[in-house]
Amino acid sequence: MDDVVRRMANERRLLNGSPVAAWMGVEYWLEPDGRISGSVTLRSTHEGPPNSAHGGLLVTLVDEAMGMAAWCAGHSVVTANLATNFRSRAPLETPFFISAWVASTEGRKIYTAAQITLADGSIVLDSTGLFIELPQLFADTTTTLRTPRSAP
Repeated sequence: MDDVVRRMANERRLLNGSPVAAWMGVEYWLEPDGRISGSVTLRSTHEGPPNSAHGGLLVTLVDEAMGMAAWCAGHSVVTANLATNFRSRAPLETPFFISAWVASTEGRKIYTAAQITLADGSIVLDSTGLFIELPQLFADTTTTLRTPRSAP
């Protein structure tokens, strides 16, 4: 392995998310171990229950992170199923930390998992996902996830 490839394999790399992720202000990173990490602080425009983040937006965050984990592992996927357990309140104006990874693969089925935590380590939610590999759906498109950029 040449030095440039070795260096890139050991760096965390910033990923480009969807327009929805940009609206929420989330930043996703590809970690050297293949996990996706992210951080975001949701504001009053993201409110669901009083002073709390909307649960649907939290699920959107983990759906995108789990999909990125699958894409970065080389799988052209779409979401088939998400299961989410809300563990605690998600207060607004508080940093959230997202972690997602590929748990296993079985043919075209890519199983993923994710968590959102607070700074103190308490779990806001955990989620699992089933993604289906459909490369033919993406034959005429390109994705920035296959070539993440290095951190500044």
